[in-house]
This record gives sequence, C-alpha cells and structure tokens, in this order.
Amino acid sequence: MLQLAEYNYENAFSRNLGWINQEKQNQIKKTKIAIPGVGGVGSGHALALARLGIEHFHIADFDRFDEANINRQLGATISSIGAAKTSVMKKMLLDINPNIKVKTFNEGVTPKNMAAFLEGVDLLADGLDVYAMRIRRLLFNQCYVRSIPVVTAAPLGGGCGYITLSATGMSPDQYFDWHSHQSELKQLIHFIVGVAPKALHRTYLNYPEYVNPSKGSVCSLSAGVFLAS
Repeated sequence: MLQLAEYNYENAFSRNLGWINQEKQNQIKKTKIAIPGVGGVGSGHALALARLGIEHFHIADFDRFDEANINRQLGATISSIGAAKTSVMKKMLLDINPNIKVKTFNEGVTPKNMAAFLEGVDLLADGLDVYAMRIRRLLFNQCYVRSIPVVTAAPLGGGCGYITLSATGMSPDQYFDWHSHQSELKQLIHFIVGVAPKALHRTYLNYPEYVNPSKGSVCSLSAGVFLAS
C-alpha cells in the first residue's frame, strides 16, 4: 500500500501531460475552486477537479446523504447514508491527493459566510440544487463583483446544459434576466432557459407526471450528472 510520505504529485498526474504541459499543470495545482453544494453535480465536480490535480477547495453543503441520492451522487453509498456531505467529500478528496487543502462550510453557503467562501477563489463550480435560486443569484452576482468566473453545468436527462459567466461579460442578472421582484419559481424558469435554451431534453421526457417544479419535484439521471462533471 502506498504510504503518505511516498505520495508524488508529478507521478500521480503525469498522464495529464500531453493534453496540457507542465507549466499548466503547475497552474492547476495552485488553483482554488469553490463548490457550493457537493451532492449531485458538486460531488462529481470535486472529484473530477481533484483528479485534474487541483489542491485547494472550498466546499459547502448543509445536507447529509440519503438513499434518494444513490442514483447519481458520487459520494452516496450504503456506508455514507446519514453522513454529512462535506465530511464524506473531504475524505474522498484526500484519498485522491493527501496534500489537498479543503475548507468546509457545513452550514452551506449563506449571506453571512459568502465572503469567506469566496475568499481567494479563482473559479466557482456551481453545485447548488436547481431550486436554490435565492442563494444562487446572490452568489453568482457576488462572483461577478469579485471578478470570479462561474461555471454552471445543469444535468438534463442524458445531457447537460453548460455555460461560463465571466467577469468581463454580461452580469448574471443580465444574462438570466433576473429581477428582485420575481418569484423564485420565475427565476428558476429563467435559469433553466439560460442553460438549455432549446430544451432538447423535453423531447424524451417520457413521464412528465413525475416532474412538478412548483413542488420541488425533479428527475435526474447519472448520465447527465456525470457528463456535467
């Protein structure tokens, strides 16, 4: 068994070279990623980025794994049912690279801890629940003010809608046409249209009776979640 003292970063990520060079790998190593929500999409983001060689993470989630997460969330296993998602994901990250620095926010992202969550961050990888519109809007706009790019990848059936919001482009409010007077449901609709304007996934949603956005009912497949990562 490999001992901690024997862990070698260059060897662990040597297969990245060719697609990128050593200089880029060194940049990746220093990059700090913030992931709000480490359930479905967020757990995949965290593990994929750790396997890319990133060594600095801020992860936030107030939730615990349960059986309904098993169909798509990488941290959800029989042994992790009932465990805090941040704790499980921190352990998994350190199992990939013991040198990773992980700061956990076990209460999730809130207006009170948002500044600390974004401190020193180079990129935000959105892992929030699709219905968490109030905090998503606050967070996206704070990233825009702080010149932090945002990547959001929404799993949609067997596919994925993917956008990057940069600090030099349209603000999140401009792109999604979000306004304070809108209901969260209205903002959710604008968000979904923003990441999937053609709504291609609707053509093969065979049983729409299982989906009710107004009641927080949504379906999700592992194929779309893994593609998002």
